[in-house]
Amino acid sequence: MIKNLTFVIATRKGSKRVKNKNIRKFGKTSLLEIKLKQIRRVFKNSKIFLSSDCTKSIKIGKKYNARIDVRPKKYASDKVPMKKVYSYLASKITSKYICYLHVTSPFLKDQTLKKAIKYFFRKKR
Repeated sequence: MIKNLTFVIATRKGSKRVKNKNIRKFGKTSLLEIKLKQIRRVFKNSKIFLSSDCTKSIKIGKKYNARIDVRPKKYASDKVPMKKVYSYLASKITSKYICYLHVTSPFLKDQTLKKAIKYFFRKKR
């Protein structure tokens, strides 16, 4: 079902409003781990690409067999437009399809994610 699809997650250190929001405790885990676990739970053998300048995020990503990209500072500041970050991320992916997931959406239901991907592949033809 998810042939030629990579799930992309981008985190960075240095959040201005909530310090270390992607890796700080959220319940018994972190926002990043919630998202990585969800992808592994719903799409067991899927490709995950994690781009970050945060060593702790990278360590967590490796635990879930994500392909790691140590993001250059140029694309890891709050000054760079997200359009440029997305272009950078897309240039690193070889899959035909990309699903970008935000770690700051911890309440996305497994079923909703699964339905969205199924819908996309059904309608893309």
